[in-house]
Amino acid sequence: MFLIEPAFQQVQVVLIGKFNPAIIQPGWLAKHGIVGETEALNARVGLIHPDISTINLAHVDVVVEPDKCTIQGKGIHFDVVRDFVLKTFGEFLFHTPISAMGINFVVHFDCGSFKAREEFALRLAPREPWGEWSKDLEGPAEGVGHGGLTSISMTQNMRPDGRKGSVQVRLEPSSRIPNSGVFMLVNDHYALDEGTDSAQAMEVVDLGWETSLKYSNFIINCIMKNFAEKNA
Repeated sequence: MFLIEPAFQQVQVVLIGKFNPAIIQPGWLAKHGIVGETEALNARVGLIHPDISTINLAHVDVVVEPDKCTIQGKGIHFDVVRDFVLKTFGEFLFHTPISAMGINFVVHFDCGSFKAREEFALRLAPREPWGEWSKDLEGPAEGVGHGGLTSISMTQNMRPDGRKGSVQVRLEPSSRIPNSGVFMLVNDHYALDEGTDSAQAMEVVDLGWETSLKYSNFIINCIMKNFAEKNA
């Protein structure tokens, strides 16, 4: 549960490895029971090509490139993404070499006003350490010409579960909520053994899914506590 309810939230799974973009298309997904016939018929196909495939399904969007596959959800039923990944690469494309993966949690918060967002940003990135330049940095109080925090990121290089990888967090103004919104991405990154099939990645998705989402929730709450306390 979040301290502040997000205006938007999404889960993405990014797989790094060797893929054949032309294989994954609506007909193939329906044939193997990964999606239903109706969902396959209603899918919006952007492109099916040896170099890239883009498919918009009812509950997930899929982009497949030779070295990367991205599956992102469209709602708060995050297990739909998990199930799609496990069926596709755990049951049918299990020989696919996957060398790294990320379970990414995306949120957008509405701070309510430009001023409230600015106060929150100043708690994360105060201007004082920037010295005399900070006077020029701010510019007008609001609108065009106003300067300040555009992006901040932190990396945890020792994972809490002991696996190889890292946890990377990025925060910046929201493109979805102009003037008052905050975007946050938690990239739960796993480094896997080179040259292996999909088994190791599928184990992470199968057994580590809930733990990953809970840890992302924990990190987001730690950061948004700065806003909640200020506006209590």
